[in-house]
Amino acid sequence: MLAPSCVRGGSGGGVCDGLRGVMHVLPTPQITALERGRKVEELQKRLVESEMLRTRYNRKVTLLKDQLRTISQSADQERTLNEHNHQILREELTTVKQSFMDCQRRENAVSWDSIWLPSLTME
Repeated sequence: MLAPSCVRGGSGGGVCDGLRGVMHVLPTPQITALERGRKVEELQKRLVESEMLRTRYNRKVTLLKDQLRTISQSADQERTLNEHNHQILREELTTVKQSFMDCQRRENAVSWDSIWLPSLTME
């Protein structure tokens, strides 16, 4: 910050002399405009790179969404197929159990017939 005596033209001596050395390195309007131009170019370059990255990552996100949708559909189809097969097997098991129970009844009937029939014929 400038000393008040330098600003008013007072006798600040050493402080004002020190500022004279700094004043000659301050940027001119042309240098400032060039620096702003470089900064603008740099920012434009970064913007283009950011847009490219955004586009690339949007494509990746779209690809991943498609893959997820496909996997989800495949999983649903597999689940449906498994449920169908499970139902068929359950029905087949019920049929086999019923057949087994029928066979056991017939076997028991034959066993009882073989026990009772000879005794009936002997009498």
